[in-house]
Amino acid sequence: RKGEVLGDMKELGEASFEEHLAVMQLVSRCRFKVVVYVGPEFAAVAEKYPGLAAKAKFFDTVEQLMAHIGEQPVPEGYTLLIKGSHSMNLSALADVL
Repeated sequence: RKGEVLGDMKELGEASFEEHLAVMQLVSRCRFKVVVYVGPEFAAVAEKYPGLAAKAKFFDTVEQLMAHIGEQPVPEGYTLLIKGSHSMNLSALADVL
């Protein structure tokens, strides 16, 4: 079982919305069991294109995601891709996974 946690890509400047949209379009064609987006950039795309993220979960911050994982741990056997700008601090997830 595969899943992914994607955090906002903060370094994109004016192309941010389009690039976050492109990532979400690609992810929507994949067969991940779990898709999690962290940050306001991905949330803005989902608000405008809700069909792209119908099965995804959204969190404003990594701290909110960590609290969620504390309440509902990731089941054994999952492989997660975790990627985002360094400023999103997704490396902190290692403490709860």
